[in-house]
Amino acid sequence: MPASPDLSSLQRFGFLTLSGYSMIAVSNAIEALRMANRLAGEEIYIWSVLSLDGDAVLSSNGLSLAPTQSVKTVSRPDVVFVCGGVDVRTATGPGLLTWLRQQARQGVALGALCTGTFALAEAGLLRGYRSAIHWENLSSIREEFPEIDITDDLFVIDRNRLTCTGGLAPLDMMLKIIASRYGMARVNEISTQFLLDRDRSGDERQPLPVPPGTPE
Repeated sequence: MPASPDLSSLQRFGFLTLSGYSMIAVSNAIEALRMANRLAGEEIYIWSVLSLDGDAVLSSNGLSLAPTQSVKTVSRPDVVFVCGGVDVRTATGPGLLTWLRQQARQGVALGALCTGTFALAEAGLLRGYRSAIHWENLSSIREEFPEIDITDDLFVIDRNRLTCTGGLAPLDMMLKIIASRYGMARVNEISTQFLLDRDRSGDERQPLPVPPGTPE
């Protein structure tokens, strides 16, 4: 069974952006790390925005993040998050799957934001793990990968796999990682900076949409 990484030891984060990725998901994750550094008064956390070729990738809102580094030149991260969004199937090609499998063999912890979970599943890297994905994709991925325990939780940290839904949930997951190093007092400081009224645990269910016509 793969060893569980010590969350407090995670310091170098890679965000592998796929075409059409969710900007809000990636930004929330990075901003939590930035604020933790600011409040600590030192650069504890280091992050890199990545793509397979080093070119900046367009997100679903038509913007991109710079600088973007190639996965071939970046220093080895402690954890890589696959950042998905709209049309993740088209963005998941053979080169991506090969690289993810290489990282798994090298012992890099792997995660996903929003629909990035699909890429890890397609690479065969979630068998035997609990995982999370944005509610819009729950039904389809459960049907396609019945061997994977895909929950409707906000985020799931299962050993060396850290999968998360989209929107604001990556901030919640990062706060859990930060708490493992600095404790809840620091998390509360970050929440105050970001005007959060509370931090959400991973096992909270995603707020699903109410079908039209449902009585209140």
